[in-house]
Amino acid sequence: MKKEDLYLLTDCLSNEKSVSYEPNINFLNLVEIANHEFLTSAFFYQLNKNNFFKKNDDEELFLYLSEIFRLNTVRNTQILEQLKEIVALFNSANIECLLLKGCASLVENDYEHIGIRFLSDIDIMVHPEQIEEAYELLINAGYRKTDADIFLPDSHHHLWPIAKDNMPVVVELHHRVMGGNSRMEHIPFSKETSYKSNNPEFLNTWILNPTYKLYHTFLHTEFNDNNYNLKRLDLRHVYDFTVLTKKYYDQVHWKQLNQLVKSLRLVNNFTAYLYICKKLFCLKTPLTVENKKVHSDYKKIITSFELRGTRRGNLYPLFPKLKGLYSKQRLKRIYHYKTDVYYPYYLLKHFIYQLKTYVFCKDCSKKFTSKR
Repeated sequence: MKKEDLYLLTDCLSNEKSVSYEPNINFLNLVEIANHEFLTSAFFYQLNKNNFFKKNDDEELFLYLSEIFRLNTVRNTQILEQLKEIVALFNSANIECLLLKGCASLVENDYEHIGIRFLSDIDIMVHPEQIEEAYELLINAGYRKTDADIFLPDSHHHLWPIAKDNMPVVVELHHRVMGGNSRMEHIPFSKETSYKSNNPEFLNTWILNPTYKLYHTFLHTEFNDNNYNLKRLDLRHVYDFTVLTKKYYDQVHWKQLNQLVKSLRLVNNFTAYLYICKKLFCLKTPLTVENKKVHSDYKKIITSFELRGTRRGNLYPLFPKLKGLYSKQRLKRIYHYKTDVYYPYYLLKHFIYQLKTYVFCKDCSKKFTSKR
């Protein structure tokens, strides 16, 4: 993937440039990136908003993008109905719930159109003392555990994903907003962090306030998913952060957000993240800084993006990737053991397996890519 294509796509998404047909623009490359990042609907919306298809007669591109946008609009409408059903179920049992991430944006109309944002699931939190009751209510309403191939330790922040026939997405019921394997709650469900929705169909539903909404968006990918250390670009969530910031800019308590970041010692992570938002989506905040450190981090992230899908890209950057490949959590997921006492044994076993499979085989690059 080329960084020039990335920049052109983000220019379009940020409304900074009205894209038109030029001989040096390969729109298939832009669509490929948008598809990979689940931003195809957003890409179509901005093109259409800027009258791209009136100025450029590409019926094939229009039909392809508009159909994805239409399908996502229908899907999000169905998700909204699914969400109404869940909230009504909880309200009937006096269970307070906090909507998170995409479903919160859907309810609060954070995007200009319901069809812009892609949602993979419904993330909804209830107070820990009510989670068993809430889970049972959903099971009795026809939800069932999915057979997803995932590993969730007992300390994970949400229960096993559940799904219901004829419903568009799975539901992840949270007893903590986030935190990965940590038992610490970084964002408590309280009146200090949340407010009740102004949507008349969700009046008894809680939403994170703008400051904590941005904080959660940042933590979800750069802390939980370790994107900063892996120098990995998650364009969809960076775009999400940008949209939320532009909408709630005047309501964000920037000093408080800065203190929250400092409390977790994530200043480098956050400054790098804000610089990505600035470079790709022209987003400037009171906390945005520019120095050698953020320049270096950004260069590595763009290098990682351009190497995506290649053999070298699977290992770049080397040491953080190796640390992830041999982490306790990953080996537990692969070998299905529970006690850390067995970690040294399975570490050696997995290392030998890697040597046999990827070093001494003839087609190691193909196998490594398929394994990932």
